[in-house]
Amino acid sequence: MNGKQRMERTGKIVIPAACAEFTEGIGVDPGNRLSGTQLDSVHGMIVALAPGGHVVFRMPEETKGRYDLYLQVSAVLAQSSSQPFLFSLNGEPAWAVPVDCRIPENSPAHIEERIPGTDAGSFYECTEAKIAGDIVLCSGDVLTVTAAFGAKAVELAGEAFPGIAALILVPSCPQTRTAAFPSGMTIFWLGSSVTYGAQAAGHYSMVDAIRDRHEGLICEKYAVCGTTLANTSEDSYVARLRQIPASRRPDLLVVQLSTNDAVQGKTLGQVCEGRDLSQMDETTVAGGIEAILVCAQERFHCPVVFYTGTWFDCELYEKMTEILLEIQKKWGIGVIDLFHDPLMCGVIGTAQYERYMHDPIHPRRAGYTEWWTPVIDRYLMDFLRQKKEKE
Repeated sequence: MNGKQRMERTGKIVIPAACAEFTEGIGVDPGNRLSGTQLDSVHGMIVALAPGGHVVFRMPEETKGRYDLYLQVSAVLAQSSSQPFLFSLNGEPAWAVPVDCRIPENSPAHIEERIPGTDAGSFYECTEAKIAGDIVLCSGDVLTVTAAFGAKAVELAGEAFPGIAALILVPSCPQTRTAAFPSGMTIFWLGSSVTYGAQAAGHYSMVDAIRDRHEGLICEKYAVCGTTLANTSEDSYVARLRQIPASRRPDLLVVQLSTNDAVQGKTLGQVCEGRDLSQMDETTVAGGIEAILVCAQERFHCPVVFYTGTWFDCELYEKMTEILLEIQKKWGIGVIDLFHDPLMCGVIGTAQYERYMHDPIHPRRAGYTEWWTPVIDRYLMDFLRQKKEKE
């Protein structure tokens, strides 16, 4: 790239990284070393972004109209989040969308299973992630990209983020959506490492498997490893859900009952008597769950289904499943209770279980596709069919 904006005949505008501004900081470079944030002029890419660092794109003179926005990003040495960036236009509240990257073949953060096609040839192999649709832009508008929730793999020298190569503006075309399941339907999946597929090759969880089962189904994965339902940090489920623009309007929200709350010993809390958010203690598990339901109701106007993990020996997580069932009675949400499912539990202790699970919490790719996906997929279809019949 030569540092100049390009407008193609189709009206597409490409703003290369060389035209962007970025904040200085210390991040992780493509060689897995701590390094200052910099523009790699050879590859035309801003690399070694520091946590909280910004990359700022200013719209050129020819910008005028409605556009879909795409961010051109590199592979990443490791990824524990499908939300490495937050986005803000002209200083307005930030929003989040999934930006899932491939892993270079020579990454220091290997998993046990490698699947052809899930690796990038190198760190500098780029993909384009859609970050906004049908948005009004004009000359001088400013888009800020913030390094938010990066990889925290122990093999890395620090928090790692993808490199940024360009912002691409494509004139938007009106699209129609149907309410039929599954074609044209959008499902948001909110969770942590289990939703993300942290121990599955290509981060291929049931989110991806269910999407691939149904032509036209859109599944967006909002997952950051190590995060909790209890709203005690900026990357909690509640905080991240509120960063998704209300205009996205999913048809269904599926939420993981996070094992991290149990492992980290978060306060269980209790179910609120009413539905007033001000009466809920979001710093507890129960309060966090209900805050999510309030957000889904008021912001997205969509039904909600929670799913649990399969059984593992944890008293606090078992109590979390019990309080989730109590919340189900109050709110009328769906619950996929894998924790108590006798057919799922029947596999535990067998050789098949060892093939399915990386550890008591995280499935391998086979565990997602062969064990979890059929159960979750069937429940979601039944849940939505019953909802439609009641309308």
